Amino acid sequence: MGDEEKKKKKKKKKKEEKKKDEAEEEEEKDETEEEEKEEKKMKKEKKKKKKRKKKNNKKKN
Repeated sequence: MGDEEKKKKKKKKKKEEKKKDEAEEEEEKDETEEEEKEEKKMKKEKKKKKKRKKKNNKKKN
């Protein structure tokens, strides 16, 4: 009986650890996606600013 209980506890512990790991991986994935979106946004903003600057320079000339 004692061995079976130990096995069950061990199995339960492994399942919990697996769930924790999966949750952490999901969280990291979400953070990475968010960072990538921010980077894209920043790049777009830079391009827009550059274009605006060029247009303004053309108007001056």
